Amino acid sequence: MELDGLQQLSVSILLAEDSIVNQEVMLATLGAFGCRVDVVENGREAVKRWQNKRYDLILMDCLMPEMDGYQATAEIRRLEEGSGHIPIIAITARADNGEHLLAQDAGMDDMLPKPFKTRDLYNILKKWLEKAHSKA
Repeated sequence: MELDGLQQLSVSILLAEDSIVNQEVMLATLGAFGCRVDVVENGREAVKRWQNKRYDLILMDCLMPEMDGYQATAEIRRLEEGSGHIPIIAITARADNGEHLLAQDAGMDDMLPKPFKTRDLYNILKKWLEKAHSKA
């Protein structure tokens, strides 16, 4: 894992991802960045966890059982109205224009296509964490 020149990100992230393999890869990578990460396996759990804990950012898989990432994001956006905006980044293997529109319509802030490079993940996290902190 290439981490040369990357500063540590001491932030709290909620990862909504149903694949165990993807969870393990993301936990290792985000841990190397210095992030504290909670993992849930579906959108319903993501909404519940977000309601009970403060996070700096959410990484949301788009296709999950029970409640997908689009539905979960739309619900978080509905519930957060007037209480601030948490950056939600879509992570998906289907990153075509239709997917971008679905993510945008649901209220996701950005999209990171799978598979991605370590530096791409770092850059998108840094971008949205800086935006969020500049608004605070």
